[in-house]
Amino acid sequence: MSPTSDTLAADSRERAVRALLRIPPLKRLWSAQLVGGIGDALALLVLVLLSLQAAVLEGSFGTGYRGVAFAV
Repeated sequence: MSPTSDTLAADSRERAVRALLRIPPLKRLWSAQLVGGIGDALALLVLVLLSLQAAVLEGSFGTGYRGVAFAV
């Protein structure tokens, strides 16, 4: 593909996305998906941090690096 056709394809994709986001139900759906994805990532991060904290403080999986690695 030539640089001109790449530019045209990128411009066409941007216009298509903008056109879809002008439809209110699709914009709400996309926003809800984005917020839900961010929430899922934060929940996973918190879960890992809580398991690390429990493993280090309680020593329930053993002491040292092995216990922490097993908790993760």
